[in-house]
Amino acid sequence: MGSQAFGLAKELGDTSTQINLLLTLRSSYGIDDFRKSDERLQEALELCQERQDKLTELRLLEATGEVMEREGDYYRFLTEIHQQRLKITREIGYRFEEGLAQLFCAQIQGLYLGDYENAWN
Repeated sequence: MGSQAFGLAKELGDTSTQINLLLTLRSSYGIDDFRKSDERLQEALELCQERQDKLTELRLLEATGEVMEREGDYYRFLTEIHQQRLKITREIGYRFEEGLAQLFCAQIQGLYLGDYENAWN
């Protein structure tokens, strides 16, 4: 049904719904099929670049980060995902997400990268 809904959204040119459905389809594959999950994420990223939508970009960064975390690429996970999320949330004034982005930056820096002293700066 999700694929049919995606086809209909594509036919109607509803990019926002297409991205939401791609992320939902991606989640449905979960850890059972990383290849298909990553393909749906890539499709969503391509659509997001066309839209220039900061809120959608935040969601896609989070989804992209899951791949980096799964692969153990913690430095890129920090710099390309969560620091970028922090920057975007500050640009658009989304305080709640800004707090979460700061929390994740500190967690990754302290727990994954072992930089305990600078994690909360």
